Amino acid sequence: MYAPRRRARGTLTSLLVLLLITVSTLAQAPSTTAQHDAVIIKGIPSVAQWYNLSCEYAAAAAVTLYWGNLVSQDDFIREVPQHPNPHIGFRGNIHGPHGWIGDYGIYAEPLVPVLERRGYTAEVFYGGPDRLKAEINAGHPVVAWITVGRYIPRPAYWDTYEGKTFKLVPGEHSIVVYGYDSDGIYSMDVANGGFYHTEWDSFLTRWNYFGGMALVIYP
Repeated sequence: MYAPRRRARGTLTSLLVLLLITVSTLAQAPSTTAQHDAVIIKGIPSVAQWYNLSCEYAAAAAVTLYWGNLVSQDDFIREVPQHPNPHIGFRGNIHGPHGWIGDYGIYAEPLVPVLERRGYTAEVFYGGPDRLKAEINAGHPVVAWITVGRYIPRPAYWDTYEGKTFKLVPGEHSIVVYGYDSDGIYSMDVANGGFYHTEWDSFLTRWNYFGGMALVIYP
């Protein structure tokens, strides 16, 4: 006659253990949320670029603001050198017109020392959606280099300076990718601080002009 009570007590104990495991798991999860098939990092701030060609600095600044230790656009301007090769320094005039390859911008590598001096881990990678998704899954917003215009084809130009050859693409731009789903990516665009969803085909076409160039920043 006591067997039903033992089973009830055992069932209650199992439910309490399951509840504790669930609460513990949620407490340790990164600041991401799944919406149907989407993985989204919550709390990305809206940041707009301060200068005509400071999109890369603005995107990196937005990620540091998310982490709570701001590295401002002006910090990058003060500490990053000017250089014809955007893999080494800022190419052109930051106040110049956007869209061509003279007054141009900067690639990922020269941003790393500025971030590391302030205690951040900053990793440049060139890759595809698998690495991008892995970083988002880990709770890391990603600065990605793309071109403006969702379906505008772009030519590529090659320049050489001091024996090093590098690629330049008109319409170069940077955004913060903070999520993805089966249809595309979620981004914050520093051109105006807006939040957008872009289909994979458009994003990958524009990202691949730069070989999938990306910068991951985290404490």
